[in-house]
Amino acid sequence: MAGEGELYTVPLEGFWKDIGQPPDFLLGAELYLKSLEEKKDEKLSQGDNIKEGVVIHPTATVADDAEIGPYVSIGENCVVESGARIQNSCIFPGTKIGRSAFISQSIIGRDSKIGKWTRIEQLAVIADDVTIKDELFINGSKILPHKSIDKSYYENGDIIM
Repeated sequence: MAGEGELYTVPLEGFWKDIGQPPDFLLGAELYLKSLEEKKDEKLSQGDNIKEGVVIHPTATVADDAEIGPYVSIGENCVVESGARIQNSCIFPGTKIGRSAFISQSIIGRDSKIGKWTRIEQLAVIADDVTIKDELFINGSKILPHKSIDKSYYENGDIIM
């Protein structure tokens, strides 16, 4: 390609990261949030319950005793209830995180509902419009859209269709 003059570059300011896979998406989000930290950007959320590298949309509601961060983004119109803990994750708009739920290294799609005392971790990807009932464990599963989940998935990598 280079010998035939078919190789090109595009100069970019800042950084670029391929985010086509869930681990890369979460790493890209973390790098972006760290860059906001370095710049002391006003987009970053502040509070006693908020650790470094957190962006919470102004329309989201987060309980004062929910612990958020590090490296979390919470989209518009989300609700995070009392006692919830979210770290290294992205929560897309319109999602409700139930009381005392725990979410780590996961991606939660739009308009989903995560039950109280539910634990989601290990690169789980929850698609849009998924309801996960109370007190369940989701370990690295990929859950397709428009599902209602009423049992735990312990095997890392399960795909729920």
